[in-house]
Amino acid sequence: MSRRRIRPVLAIVGAASFALALSACGSSGSDDVKGASSGSSAPVGSVSSAPSPSASSGSGPAACAAADLKGAVKTLGGAAGTAYYALQVTNQGGSACSLGGFDTVTLRTAGGDRIGAAARNQGRAKAVVLQPGQSASRRLGVGTAVNYPTSKCRPKASTAVAISSRTPAETVTAPLKTQGCASTTVKLMVVQPFHAAR
Repeated sequence: MSRRRIRPVLAIVGAASFALALSACGSSGSDDVKGASSGSSAPVGSVSSAPSPSASSGSGPAACAAADLKGAVKTLGGAAGTAYYALQVTNQGGSACSLGGFDTVTLRTAGGDRIGAAARNQGRAKAVVLQPGQSASRRLGVGTAVNYPTSKCRPKASTAVAISSRTPAETVTAPLKTQGCASTTVKLMVVQPFHAAR
């Protein structure tokens, strides 16, 4: 057989083998795609996820209303010219509420007027949730007014302490007889964050 006849035969055989290989690859790829589509109904390029727990659980209890809170003061003692008190509030409402916004503490006169500067907040505050009937307290330190020059302090007697929130404006008061400084330049008081009463 001559070389001219062998070359066409080889070309025909090679083309047939290549066509069979392409057919086998095409059928295998089709099976793979079917298997993938049967395992998931989501379209290509989409992302599916479970609902966020935070979204389904809601935003938590609403802020406490002053009308639902009862205030009280307990004397803890004193040291180094400072008297310490526990400011306690009790949730008398019918549902849980958050104390997060009640961060302003001031002394008040018998007529309800504010005395001097608000207490300096000490420590990192965090929201405390009160269930109905549950209490929370925070420690208040009041310095001795007579330790300051009269002209600088301008001493004034208090009959109550007020615990207030800013938004919305709510105030809870409790009896507290002490001496404050009418001057706002004297920072006489310091208060710690609320914590659940033990």
